[in-house]
Amino acid sequence: MSVAGERALEIIESSLSSGVTRGERAVSFVRILASVLVFASMMAADGPAALLALHPRPTISTAVLMLAAAASIWVLARSRAKALSPLTLLLSVTVDAMTVFVAIAPTVVWTREAYPGVLHMPAFYFFPFVIALSGLRLERALVHWSVFINLLGAAGIYALDMAFNGPTPLAGPADYYIAVALFLASISLGYAIAGRTRELVWDGAGAVLRAERARMALGVYVSEEVADQAMAEDGALQLGGERRQVAVLFSDLRGFTAYSDKLAPERLVTELNDYLDRMVEVIRAEGGVVDKYIGDAIMVVFGIPEARPDDALRAVRCAAAMQAALDAHNVERTRQNLPSLKQGIGVHYGPAIAGNIGSADRLQYTVMGSVVNEASRLESATKTEGVSVLISASTVAAIEGGDLRLQKHGVLALRGAAEPVEVYTLS
Repeated sequence: MSVAGERALEIIESSLSSGVTRGERAVSFVRILASVLVFASMMAADGPAALLALHPRPTISTAVLMLAAAASIWVLARSRAKALSPLTLLLSVTVDAMTVFVAIAPTVVWTREAYPGVLHMPAFYFFPFVIALSGLRLERALVHWSVFINLLGAAGIYALDMAFNGPTPLAGPADYYIAVALFLASISLGYAIAGRTRELVWDGAGAVLRAERARMALGVYVSEEVADQAMAEDGALQLGGERRQVAVLFSDLRGFTAYSDKLAPERLVTELNDYLDRMVEVIRAEGGVVDKYIGDAIMVVFGIPEARPDDALRAVRCAAAMQAALDAHNVERTRQNLPSLKQGIGVHYGPAIAGNIGSADRLQYTVMGSVVNEASRLESATKTEGVSVLISASTVAAIEGGDLRLQKHGVLALRGAAEPVEVYTLS
């Protein structure tokens, strides 16, 4: 599977998991609220004295409501730390049905005066309410289970009522029709909520996925770091920049222009991409941002979009890693009867202006300043100095720690520089 495909699955699975967790949290809040309301209603009907006297009806119902509230609090606490497991969700659905059943059963067994029958008890219709609420969990399998266990609970309560109290004259055909209609409506609503909410989660995941694909595509043309910053901007991107310390690395292949004149365009692109693949891999490993390609040359910046305290060290390490990567690449080229490649690298550390340069219609996030020019001139100087890497003294001075072995190369008069520049190279 492609990276984009794997990322798509991750986004969808994460969105669905998050949606299921939010749904279960909503159910838990409703369960706590319902427990409080039922307890208040029970106290209004029986009074605290019946509970204090440990009468079975309020005592059993209160115990069940307390357990239901405790289970809800446990689910809420658990859902903050991690996604809820399928077993937890299944148990939660079961707790809903059992809570309704056990909370009603004492009232059916130990009836009050003028008992109207189970079909006239408002609490009996918590069963269809719980079925509809199960749709918030987004899983049709959980709705299936909720329908089964709540219908079983409702049938059990009705059977219990018939066994202890017999038929009540208040229950007529209309009551049965209403009960059946409510259960059918709740079942339809439960499935509809699960299906529609799941669709909304998929739509949300699709929007996130499209944004991720846009970021990945943008990251191919600029860099992932710059793409992330651009995608995170609120409103339109602003022209302008800020002053900061950066390390700039320039690399360029030696004699590649003359060599490329002999190649077919397709072969030229293949060989150049093979080289760039290996270079970019080590550049990214050191946290460098590829600012641009100039033919077979690469401009790399360390310190954008975010600065690090060891940007200079990273740049020099990157130069060494690029040389090692080129040596390994040349071994492969030799096996393919291709000539070895040589490159020059210049590294300089100093102040620059980093930001969005261009016009409102066409922007480029880049750096400007003498640090860029000097890094380019150091790279050019490797041709005449007979070394592969030249590093400015200001870069070496900014390095703290590290196990790099550098040696002083001398003092060079670079084109455009006001004074000679002391330079180093890799040992």
